Amino acid sequence: MRTIESRLSVALRLTVTSRCGTAIDGASALEASRRTTWRTSFIQEWSAFTVARGAHLPDGPASTFTGLSFSPPALAEWVLEPQPEHEFQPGGGHVVRLDIPSPVPIPLADGELELSWSGGSSFGHLDVSIELQPRFFFQSGDGVRLDDFLRRIGDPLEYFLGLVLGEPVLTREVHFAVGEPTDLENFRHGSLVLWRGSSEVGPPTRASHYWEHLLAFGERRESIGELLARWIDMCERFRSAVSEFFSISISPHMYGEEQFARTVRALEVWSRLSHDDKPLSGDDFAELKSRLRSTCTAEEWEFLRVRIEFANELSLKQRLDRLVDLSPEPLRGLLLAYPKFTRRVVDARNTLTHRGSLSSNVFDHTEMYWAQRSLEALFVVTLLSEVGLEGDSGRLLTRTSLWRSLISEFNVLQ
Repeated sequence: MRTIESRLSVALRLTVTSRCGTAIDGASALEASRRTTWRTSFIQEWSAFTVARGAHLPDGPASTFTGLSFSPPALAEWVLEPQPEHEFQPGGGHVVRLDIPSPVPIPLADGELELSWSGGSSFGHLDVSIELQPRFFFQSGDGVRLDDFLRRIGDPLEYFLGLVLGEPVLTREVHFAVGEPTDLENFRHGSLVLWRGSSEVGPPTRASHYWEHLLAFGERRESIGELLARWIDMCERFRSAVSEFFSISISPHMYGEEQFARTVRALEVWSRLSHDDKPLSGDDFAELKSRLRSTCTAEEWEFLRVRIEFANELSLKQRLDRLVDLSPEPLRGLLLAYPKFTRRVVDARNTLTHRGSLSSNVFDHTEMYWAQRSLEALFVVTLLSEVGLEGDSGRLLTRTSLWRSLISEFNVLQ
């Protein structure tokens, strides 16, 4: 455990204690900082086009990075570590102590990922400041392209933070390294400024209350590395469904009809990827198509061929019913209490998709809003169950503002 202490007294003094226990006074620390400042550093702006091309550095010496780190704006709000300790001493001295937490490894098959803390300290004639920032740090011996890193690791971690905090999260800056720090001639490091979707998605807009977090970091600190590893793996396996769902939260001005349609589509795709059951076996369905083909003219078969191609799929209502049945209490009881809920969801989705408008005899717009929020809760508990929290998913949902809104008097579906 590393410790940073700042002491404010008649003679201002800053003490930094390293892992090996060696104390460094202020002058030595500044000199060490000067000697370890790398000569090559870059700040770049990236667009989606340059990411896709893989043109990572202007002079083109590397298309991959050996190290990438980023600190999403909401990470510190979720972690809430470390908390400084203050001590007043006789004679007017004031000691501020900050214990640097140990890194949290996140086991991956193709690189080393950890949640760690970085920062530094500064002091002048009249003031001392210490800053520590949690960050995700990824290392790859073979190197990794930035677009691959964002797709496989960056985006899933942003989805996770957005879910547990109830706020959309978009990272604006990624720090990179190329080569080994000991190789002064070839080592490069710097910052990449990302152009990300909506410019209106920024830092959290409200104060943090950890008891409202879907998953509180402090409650699961010992197992959080394994949990995040399972989350990243799940996002890779169910990427199309997960991306569809989280695209809603990072699009602040999306119309309600589109939010509803995307949430239904995310649940449908998830069901197909996780439980792709068929009413008939593959052989039985092939035999049925063969019999139909033998009794049809060429024109009739051409008419039927496309229409029966997906006839051996579960219907959307069957998929939604299954997900509702698998959901935990008290959410399951709430959804089953809605009159003909899954039937109305299917009809509303069909009219929006095929007619371009919401049919008033299915949902009005207020009912559609609450239907979308209810389906959102269904997807949340489905995600939690997939990463090994099926026993806790119902309880965890009840600590969120989403759940409190669903059981309020304003929910017109009840």
